[in-house]
Amino acid sequence: MEKPRKRIAGAIRDKERTMLKLIAAVGEIIKNEGYTALGVNNIAKKAEVNKKLIYRYFDNNVNNLIETYVKTKDYWIGLSGDMERLMAESQIDGGRPMVKTILKTHLSFFTLKRKCRRSLSGKPVKKVN
Repeated sequence: MEKPRKRIAGAIRDKERTMLKLIAAVGEIIKNEGYTALGVNNIAKKAEVNKKLIYRYFDNNVNNLIETYVKTKDYWIGLSGDMERLMAESQIDGGRPMVKTILKTHLSFFTLKRKCRRSLSGKPVKKVN
């Protein structure tokens, strides 16, 4: 009988936290050094992780990491996938579901953005109802 793999939650082996650190590092580099400074070594150094993790978590391509950063910062890109369906449905039902979906997406986007900032800063994240 095979034993299940031991999972450790912490600074080591926490994929989600590492990905957030990498995404935040991209933002910091763009803000402080400019787009041209976005290289694997510089991002890994800023995030304080091994550069191999960029390749592992972002399909062997630093551009996928940069694209993920852009998508997390652009509210409308996150909503664009549902927009055509919502527009078609709004002609039938007066647009109520469309407005509801836009507002829910808007709220969750900005709530997540605040949680990410706090988790990276080390401050406790408050529960939002």
